[in-house]
Amino acid sequence: MRKSLVLSTACAVVALALACPAMVSAQPDAKPTLLVLKADSDKLSEKQAQSILKETKAGIAKYEKYVLMDTPEIDLLDEMVTYECIEMDAACLSAVAEKHKAGFVLYTSWDGTTLTVRLVDVGAKTLVGEHVATPAKGKVEQEVTGAGLVKVFGPLPEKPVLVMVTIDANVEAAEVFINQKRLGTTPLKVKLKPGAYTVSVRKKDFLMVEEKLQVAATETMDWKASLKPIPVQAEKPVIVPPVKPPVTAKKDRKDDEETPFYGTWWFWTAVGVGTAAIATGTVLAVTAEGEQPPVGTVRFSISPSAAENDAIFFE
Repeated sequence: MRKSLVLSTACAVVALALACPAMVSAQPDAKPTLLVLKADSDKLSEKQAQSILKETKAGIAKYEKYVLMDTPEIDLLDEMVTYECIEMDAACLSAVAEKHKAGFVLYTSWDGTTLTVRLVDVGAKTLVGEHVATPAKGKVEQEVTGAGLVKVFGPLPEKPVLVMVTIDANVEAAEVFINQKRLGTTPLKVKLKPGAYTVSVRKKDFLMVEEKLQVAATETMDWKASLKPIPVQAEKPVIVPPVKPPVTAKKDRKDDEETPFYGTWWFWTAVGVGTAAIATGTVLAVTAEGEQPPVGTVRFSISPSAAENDAIFFE
């Protein structure tokens, strides 16, 4: 059983060791904690000490570098005795702050003549910033929250100036995109930092309008987009090819010409029949006087072109 317990403990230690690198690597992304101590002075009233503490925290918050911790009610003289400190140096302040699990600690002292402001890295137990000054009477708070913070933390970051920009369009509820990010619909009011921006306004059935805007820090800005409808393409007319007449055989040119009546077959047939009748009548008339009529053959053609060949043959 003792072996199992030892083995389990060893496994837990190994698992913790493997997990530590991940925990350490994620730590730099988090802001360090900062413990701000109340001013160490018997020359300040409680009200003055609380006011300096409040204004100091407000000034540090502007840097946005630390997570400010609640200030505990502690007696620094007792802390020095506890940790056997001769003065509130980096080692002593680190010991006090470690008890409250702070990453950094800010200490302020005022003896009526000299003002001291110290920033200590608790983990490294080192002094990372210090300001020592002799402020004018009644100017202790201004010295701490002004030159003191700048000397310890660096120049105060400038608050960015935001400019009110109004974006509109000639159509309602058009979508507004700034640097490819949709921010709303027209009319739109938005606060922007000074600089260059790509603004596009879009709406269905309209051509998109895009333009680069230069926002200045000195004045507000109004910009209106003029959207045009997307041109509607007219439908192309359907062209129907002409219908070709059916191909028919050409008629004989002779059939197209009008044939005179004397050139028709029936005319010459009638002529032939008439001629035969006349011939027959003549023969009958001659034979009426007692002579025997000749016997022959009547021949005629139905073709007008052969009509000259028509004749009567007697035997």
